[in-house]
Amino acid sequence: MNKERYVSYEIAKLLKEKGFNWRVFNFYDEHGRFSEHIGSVYTLYNWNYQAEDEHFGKYCSAPTQQMACDWLREAYDIHITNEPLEMFKQERIVYEPIIYLLNDFDDFALEYKTVRLKECDTNEGAIEAALRYVLNNLI
Repeated sequence: MNKERYVSYEIAKLLKEKGFNWRVFNFYDEHGRFSEHIGSVYTLYNWNYQAEDEHFGKYCSAPTQQMACDWLREAYDIHITNEPLEMFKQERIVYEPIIYLLNDFDDFALEYKTVRLKECDTNEGAIEAALRYVLNNLI
């Protein structure tokens, strides 16, 4: 079964701080509890929106990791990916998070700077580490 990978509560709070405003189905409450919907209705909503009701402002949107990466690419020209690395001596695979800072000068050349981070044990862990780094250090 294919299960969506959602950002952690920590990353969701950072995304809210940095202006993530996409509509999503899921959210975290002020205690970090993940919720898939309110009541029996599934609604796309920008849970980060600060309404006049002070209680509503305690929620934060819980996008998938892919949605967060897409938002960073569209809003800041930052592309997050990872590379699986085989560790021959340890007989396992680790994932190296890679962040590309894109700079499109013209139609013919795409220049970029890369940021490489410490390897992670899972693909999802690598994306989470890259999201954390970008949100804390680059925007």
